[in-house]
Amino acid sequence: MPSANAPVFLNPLTPLAFLPPQIGDQLQIGNYIVVGTLAAFIWDLLCNVLNDYKLLTKHRIGVGTCAYFAARFCTLWYLLASTIFLTHPVSDCAAARKFYEVGCALAVPANALLMFLRARAIFLNNTPMVLLFLFLWLAVAATAIIPAMPGMITAEHIGPTRYCITVFENPASGFFGIAPAVHDTVVFVAISWRMFQSSHFGDLGNRSRKDNIKAAITGEFLPRFSKAILHDGQMY
Repeated sequence: MPSANAPVFLNPLTPLAFLPPQIGDQLQIGNYIVVGTLAAFIWDLLCNVLNDYKLLTKHRIGVGTCAYFAARFCTLWYLLASTIFLTHPVSDCAAARKFYEVGCALAVPANALLMFLRARAIFLNNTPMVLLFLFLWLAVAATAIIPAMPGMITAEHIGPTRYCITVFENPASGFFGIAPAVHDTVVFVAISWRMFQSSHFGDLGNRSRKDNIKAAITGEFLPRFSKAILHDGQMY
C-alpha cells in the first residue's frame, strides 16, 4: 500500500513539479510578465487600428512608415513566440527558442530604428551627431543577433513534459542588452537636451539651475510639440 504521508501530485505532468521551487517561482513570474506584456501589446494594436489604417491610406509611405510597421510586426512576432515557448507544450524546444530569438533579433533593432529616425530629424544639420546615432544603431543591430547564433542559448523539455526551459546561456549573450541600453539613453538625452535648448521660453540665465533641470526633465515651458516629443521619449 502507498504510504499515507507520500506526496500526491494531482497533475504529475505539470512542468513545475520537475523543477526546484526557486527556479519554478522564477519561471512562473517570467510567464506572467510575458503574457501580460503580450496582452498589453495586443490591446495597443487594437486601440491604434484606425490610426494605423489612416497612416497607410492617407499619408505618403516613406522610410519612417515602413520602420514603424516593421517594428510593430517584429515585436508581435517576438512576444507571440516567447509566450508560446514559455507557456505552451511544443515538440522541439530548440526550434521554438530559435524562432523566439530571431523575432527578438529583428524587434530590437526595428524599434531602435524609430528612435534613430527621430534623432536624425532633430539633428539633421549636425552630421557628427547623426553619425554617432547611426553607429549606435548599427551596434544594436549587430549585437541583437548574438542570442540567435548557434551555441549561445540551449533549451530543452522540462522532465517528461513538452514544456520548455532554457538550460544554458553563453555569457557572451549578455552583450545583447548593453547596446540597446546605451543607444536609447544617448538618443533620449540628446533629444531632450536639444528640445530644451531650442525652445522659446526665455533666457536660460534668468532661471536657476534647478529650474532649468526641471524644465529639461518635465518639459515645463516647452511648446506643445516639443513637450510631446520629450514625453514620448520618456515613455519609450
